[in-house]
Amino acid sequence: MRGGLHLRFLIGMLATLLLVLGVMGGVWWQQRAAAREQAQISREAMHQMAFTSMERRGEGLANLLADSLVNPLYYFDMVRIGEVVRSALQQPDVMYVLVFDDQGRVVHDGSHDVPDFGQAMDDPLAGAAVESSELKVQWTDRQVDVAQPIFIGDERIGGVRVGLSSAGMATLERDAVATLSQRSEQAIQRNLLWMAGLFGTLLLIGFAVSMLLSRGVLRPIGELAQAARRMEAGHFDLKLDSQRNDEIGDLIRAFGRMGDSVSRHDRDIRRIAYGDSLTGLPNRLAFRELLDESLQKTLASKAELVLMFVDLDDFKRINDSLGHDAGDEVLGQFAERIRHSVHLGGDQDAVVARFGGDEFVVKLGGPNVRDAAAHVAEAMLAELQQPMLLQGRQVFLGASIGITVCPQDGQSSSVLLKNGDIAMYQAKLAGKNCYRFYSKAMDHAVGRRVQIEHDLRGAWDRGEMKLVYQPIFRLDSGQLVGAEALLRWQHSELGIIPPS
Repeated sequence: MRGGLHLRFLIGMLATLLLVLGVMGGVWWQQRAAAREQAQISREAMHQMAFTSMERRGEGLANLLADSLVNPLYYFDMVRIGEVVRSALQQPDVMYVLVFDDQGRVVHDGSHDVPDFGQAMDDPLAGAAVESSELKVQWTDRQVDVAQPIFIGDERIGGVRVGLSSAGMATLERDAVATLSQRSEQAIQRNLLWMAGLFGTLLLIGFAVSMLLSRGVLRPIGELAQAARRMEAGHFDLKLDSQRNDEIGDLIRAFGRMGDSVSRHDRDIRRIAYGDSLTGLPNRLAFRELLDESLQKTLASKAELVLMFVDLDDFKRINDSLGHDAGDEVLGQFAERIRHSVHLGGDQDAVVARFGGDEFVVKLGGPNVRDAAAHVAEAMLAELQQPMLLQGRQVFLGASIGITVCPQDGQSSSVLLKNGDIAMYQAKLAGKNCYRFYSKAMDHAVGRRVQIEHDLRGAWDRGEMKLVYQPIFRLDSGQLVGAEALLRWQHSELGIIPPS
């Protein structure tokens, strides 16, 4: 067995080295392809950037010249026009600057004698430049031509054309691409050498590890693997010990201690995850699992099940006035009273859980569950009639209880919990310290209240709020002594909404 592990180790290492070699080859090939693609993208990007730069430069120069030539062209100031044009011609890559009138005839080209003065521009780009009423950019193989009309108010009096040579930009672009390609190839060669060195190092490390492998390492690893499988299956009572004084012996003993620790932690985690530390009752997670299991059995046997949602009335007042410690004590006493009330109901399979905060849930089964639930609810309310002693003071509390029945009201835990919460809310609306059974009409009431709350948010902006005045009279004389101003809501569909 140990020889087999050794052989498998060697085969695995060889396969790993071959895989690494293949991966490195693939990475190198991918790098070459990526470098080529990057070079192509860079060429295209630089080409685009170069021509975009030329285009923007031409547009800027044409706009500047158009602004500068408005008055000189309007007053036909040839001297000033010539100065402006010659100044532009001195800039790099500017091949020509032509100022033309509204008929497309040359007014000035920057020369001193202007040989084409008064002649129509006849180059291939002239027609579009003259006809355009806005900035016009045209390209040829050698240049970019930018034409900008010149206006006085709304009247077009002419225009200016600027021609920029693309030869210099193309030379810079070729030089940059050549430099980029050279550096990319150098980087690929460096990566190839680095990968070769890395593979050689891995080969030496693998050979050294295989030489150091011995039977004294393989057997303890097998034992630890077996122990790990037992722990995975949930058997934490491991008996691992070793007389070895090396690292393997330390590992075996540490693994044994870890098994003991995991066993203790598993017990603690289960207790924490499924129990409420304050009341000792199952928590929300545990109750949901128990409820799902009970629902499956109930539906399979076509029986009934009751879910009771219990919420302490005015519990926040206890926390605010007496402190959270007093609130925790109230929850503990209340949980005990719920347990006692459920015990009086006689259902041995009943479950009481703390659902969160001051909310508790009770699951009841058996025959006549509706009557049993009503009996338990009345017992709870009667228990709460007795005062609680907190910090030497008597405190009276009530509870609102919502009751829902499976399968009549729902057949899933989420639906039953929602319905129980709705019924509990209706009990609070009914004055608290009472219980209510869920009915589908409650869904409509809740939906109507939500809709009214939604409509109320925009009532002021829609002008639905108005003032009314209620007179105040003296009882002895009937004399009007004042009035009470009241704000009322005139709903567009429901009419006057009462404050209640």
